[in-house]
Amino acid sequence: IGEDVYSRHIWLNSNETERLVLSAAVRAIAEENGEPVVPEDIMARVQLSSEKIDPKTILVALEQLAEQNILAKSSYRFYFPSIMTGNWIAAHYPLGK
Repeated sequence: IGEDVYSRHIWLNSNETERLVLSAAVRAIAEENGEPVVPEDIMARVQLSSEKIDPKTILVALEQLAEQNILAKSSYRFYFPSIMTGNWIAAHYPLGK
Protein backbone atom coordinates (compact mmCIF):
# COMPACT_ATOMS: atom_id res chain seq x y z
CA ILE A 1 0.00 0.00 0.00
CA GLY A 2 2.86 2.41 0.76
CA GLU A 3 4.15 2.28 -2.80
CA ASP A 4 0.64 2.92 -4.17
CA VAL A 5 0.31 6.02 -1.99
CA TYR A 6 3.78 7.22 -3.05
CA SER A 7 3.11 6.62 -6.76
CA ARG A 8 -0.28 8.31 -6.58
CA HIS A 9 1.31 11.27 -4.80
CA ILE A 10 3.91 11.56 -7.57
CA TRP A 11 1.23 11.47 -10.25
CA LEU A 12 -1.04 14.00 -8.56
CA ASN A 13 1.83 16.41 -7.98
CA SER A 14 3.19 16.20 -11.53
CA ASN A 15 2.15 18.62 -14.23
CA GLU A 16 0.55 17.51 -17.50
CA THR A 17 3.86 17.38 -19.39
CA GLU A 18 5.56 15.42 -16.63
CA ARG A 19 2.69 12.93 -16.61
CA LEU A 20 2.97 12.43 -20.34
CA VAL A 21 6.73 11.99 -20.03
CA LEU A 22 6.29 9.47 -17.21
CA SER A 23 3.82 7.41 -19.24
CA ALA A 24 6.09 7.60 -22.29
CA ALA A 25 9.09 6.57 -20.18
CA VAL A 26 7.19 3.53 -18.88
CA ARG A 27 6.36 2.51 -22.44
CA ALA A 28 9.90 3.09 -23.75
CA ILE A 29 11.52 1.20 -20.87
CA ALA A 30 9.09 -1.70 -21.29
CA GLU A 31 9.88 -1.88 -25.00
CA GLU A 32 13.59 -2.04 -24.09
CA ASN A 33 12.98 -4.97 -21.72
CA GLY A 34 13.39 -2.83 -18.63
CA GLU A 35 16.65 -1.21 -19.68
CA PRO A 36 17.25 2.54 -19.19
CA VAL A 37 16.41 4.65 -22.23
CA VAL A 38 17.78 7.80 -23.83
CA PRO A 39 15.61 10.93 -24.05
CA GLU A 40 15.04 10.34 -27.77
CA ASP A 41 13.30 7.03 -26.96
CA ILE A 42 10.92 8.86 -24.65
CA MET A 43 10.41 11.69 -27.15
CA ALA A 44 9.50 9.17 -29.83
CA ARG A 45 6.77 7.70 -27.60
CA VAL A 46 5.44 11.19 -26.83
CA GLN A 47 5.29 11.98 -30.55
CA LEU A 48 3.31 8.76 -31.15
CA SER A 49 0.69 9.97 -28.69
CA SER A 50 -1.82 12.60 -29.71
CA GLU A 51 0.17 15.26 -27.84
CA LYS A 52 2.54 17.53 -29.72
CA ILE A 53 5.14 18.82 -27.31
CA ASP A 54 8.37 20.60 -28.14
CA PRO A 55 11.43 18.34 -27.54
CA LYS A 56 13.00 21.01 -25.31
CA THR A 57 9.93 20.89 -23.08
CA ILE A 58 10.29 17.11 -22.81
CA LEU A 59 13.97 17.46 -21.88
CA VAL A 60 13.11 20.00 -19.18
CA ALA A 61 10.47 17.64 -17.77
CA LEU A 62 12.95 14.74 -17.78
CA GLU A 63 15.50 16.79 -15.88
CA GLN A 64 12.89 17.99 -13.37
CA LEU A 65 11.72 14.41 -12.79
CA ALA A 66 15.33 13.32 -12.30
CA GLU A 67 15.98 16.18 -9.86
CA GLN A 68 12.99 14.97 -7.84
CA ASN A 69 14.30 11.36 -7.95
CA ILE A 70 11.14 10.21 -9.70
CA LEU A 71 13.30 9.17 -12.63
CA ALA A 72 16.97 8.37 -12.29
CA LYS A 73 19.66 9.16 -14.83
CA SER A 74 22.89 7.34 -15.61
CA SER A 75 25.01 8.12 -18.66
CA TYR A 76 22.10 10.20 -19.98
CA ARG A 77 19.80 7.18 -19.85
CA PHE A 78 16.65 7.38 -17.76
CA TYR A 79 14.95 4.73 -15.64
CA PHE A 80 12.64 4.44 -12.65
CA PRO A 81 14.60 4.02 -9.40
CA SER A 82 11.48 2.31 -8.03
CA ILE A 83 10.13 -0.28 -10.45
CA MET A 84 6.89 -0.19 -8.46
CA THR A 85 6.30 3.43 -9.50
CA GLY A 86 6.74 2.52 -13.16
CA ASN A 87 4.42 -0.44 -12.75
CA TRP A 88 1.80 1.73 -11.02
CA ILE A 89 1.90 4.30 -13.83
CA ALA A 90 1.67 1.55 -16.46
CA ALA A 91 -1.36 0.05 -14.71
CA HIS A 92 -3.21 3.31 -14.05
CA TYR A 93 -2.09 5.73 -16.76
CA PRO A 94 -0.70 3.91 -19.80
CA LEU A 95 0.37 6.10 -22.68
CA GLY A 96 -2.56 7.01 -24.90
CA LYS A 97 -5.22 6.68 -22.18
